[in-house]
Amino acid sequence: MAVRYEANSAGLDELLRGSVAQGLVDQHSASAAARAGRGYTYRAVQGHSRYRAIVFADTIGAKVREAKQNNLLRALG
Repeated sequence: MAVRYEANSAGLDELLRGSVAQGLVDQHSASAAARAGRGYTYRAVQGHSRYRAIVFADTIGAKVREAKQNNLLRALG
């Protein structure tokens, strides 16, 4: 007899949107921006279903270096 899985919606919402998830997303995105180098930054936002962040080249110099050297890919491994 198979065991049926039933999701706990409130628990999943807390997992994806809670303060722990926000802290982890902020920590990892700040770390990636720092590893990418000067001129990179991140922005985090609470989305409809989860907390998320984007790391990007914010200055002209960083954008040029990103186009030539792919620093974000290197920073992420």
